[in-house]
Formats: sequence, C-alpha cells, structure tokens
Amino acid sequence: MKTPPRAFSLTLPLVVTTPAGADDLTVRGGAAQVVGLADHAALALDDAAAVGAEVADRAPAGAALVAVPAQHGPAAFAERLGPVCGFLLTAPGHPTVYISGDNSEVAVVEAIVDRYGQVDAAVLFAGAARIPAIDAPLTLTAADARAAALVLGARRVVGLHVDQWTHFSEGRDALESEFAGLESPAGGPLLAATPTGSRTEVSL
Repeated sequence: MKTPPRAFSLTLPLVVTTPAGADDLTVRGGAAQVVGLADHAALALDDAAAVGAEVADRAPAGAALVAVPAQHGPAAFAERLGPVCGFLLTAPGHPTVYISGDNSEVAVVEAIVDRYGQVDAAVLFAGAARIPAIDAPLTLTAADARAAALVLGARRVVGLHVDQWTHFSEGRDALESEFAGLESPAGGPLLAATPTGSRTEVSL
C-alpha cells in the first residue's frame, strides 16, 4: 500500500487485509482496528468484539466478510509482489458482493465461484497495472474484467483501479469499451457509471 492511502486507512474504524498486511499496519499505529484474514477465513461484521461497535452497530445480522484468494500478476513473482486477497461480503437477505482486490487472473475468479457460487455484484480492480520489471498485467485487463464478470454472474459491476496512478496501462475508456452492450438483468448497463468524486447508488 502506498504511503497516503496507508495513512488514511489507519484513521478508519476497521481495516481488513492479509495477515502480512495487518502485521505491517499494526506496527505503524493509528486509530484503526486492523484484522488480518487468511484465504477463506471469515470475519463476523456484527460482532462488536471482533470489529468494534462502530462497525457492528451498522452491520446487518449475520453479515460476514470472507477473504478469498487473489493473484497479483504472474505466479512466479508472487513472493516479490507480496500477498493480496479479495473479499466476499455476505449477509442473510442481502446481495452478495465480490471485491477482487489486486487479482489479475480469471482462473482465480473461476475457483472462487466453484467454491462459493455466483454473486449479485462485483467490484473489480482493473487497469491492467504494469511495472517495467514484469512484462505482464498485475491487475485485471479490461477483457479479463469482462470475463470475470460473466463467470461471477454479477447483476452489476463496479470497475475500480483504472485511473489516478501512472502504472495503469488501461484506463476507464478501455473498461467501458469492453463492457459496451452488456446489459444487467436488473436493467441498464452491466457496468455501473461511477463518476469520480460522486456518491453512486448501484441498483441490483
């Protein structure tokens, strides 16, 4: 995590990340309660002892956050790039939301669907991030984001991680072009319009 977002995260009531990420953040201090989840571990969001009263009081009964695998670029570089994860946000009677994290591989998404089933909404980190030392995307390309969305069976997709950083090799225009013509069963385009700096309500 870059320095400004790391500092911001430590002002929040709760930060959930990988165990290694939690170790790094904890030593830096801050007001946040930091929880590290291994792949497939779940955190009860309505449990004040686990997440703090500020989060638990807002969570629906039975709400949980499940850490799921993610692969940040080619497997050969996993140790160098460090561990990453995605999440499933679930609650009885509420939509299931998948958050990809810095995952670059559709095969990882397929394995998640095989284990947990399809989802209602997907938040996909795209942008095809690249660095000079590694000749491969470190996050989803626009084409792979489309493929992942279809595998997930999502009724709506939110595309993130496509602008404001120089290491993105594809911008929002590439993502919008790839999703052009894909309609949601809930009505309207599958890819939600999410203007920067504006609050967006996403219908499912």
